[in-house]
Amino acid sequence: MTPLTDSTLVIARSEYTPALRERLSFDPAVLVFSSAEAAHALGLVMQRGVPLVALDRQFATSQSGAEFVSELRSVRPDSDIRVLSDTGADIPVVLRRPVLANGRTTIAASSQPLGSEIRRAPRYPVRDGCEAFVNGESTSLVNVSVGGAQVLSAAVLKPLQHVRVSLADEDAAIRLHAAIAWSMFERLRETGETYYRVGVAFTDANAKLLEAYCTRHGVRS
Repeated sequence: MTPLTDSTLVIARSEYTPALRERLSFDPAVLVFSSAEAAHALGLVMQRGVPLVALDRQFATSQSGAEFVSELRSVRPDSDIRVLSDTGADIPVVLRRPVLANGRTTIAASSQPLGSEIRRAPRYPVRDGCEAFVNGESTSLVNVSVGGAQVLSAAVLKPLQHVRVSLADEDAAIRLHAAIAWSMFERLRETGETYYRVGVAFTDANAKLLEAYCTRHGVRS
């Protein structure tokens, strides 16, 4: 699979994506997705690597945007994540400013670095040995928040698949409905062991129960 090491990825509201695609179509290295396509975009970034990711402000400050950023930072910490500048009418400035020499320069000039304060649901790495059961199958829990989790699964889990998740917690279990946001196949060089690194988005989460779980099992830096 060809890496996208010279590409720029933009995620914006659906009402602006046609205009952004048309305006930036001169540069094939710029990939524009709507916020509804965020899960697909995330999988692409994680599998093929994209150095610059720019988000529409409304998406960046939404719950799904916070989860997108959290997942991306946990797996691709070297990605430059930016927020498209806008006006009082929330129209991305990139649609108003002159197009520059290439797409990356244009996006960089019309965006600003994503500040940590924009994240609404931070992910916490968990202590060794924590498990999450997905459709009854044991998976290794990597990190968790009130909105979702990242797990390592021996079984295939496909994006948009609806699943049941159970987090073992002392004498009880937290049971949740969820959807697979992204899934990436990996292989350990040392042993040849294969597994899937998977992002899970909770759809009916009890925030208080999950906050307590993060407090008990999460590792804060």
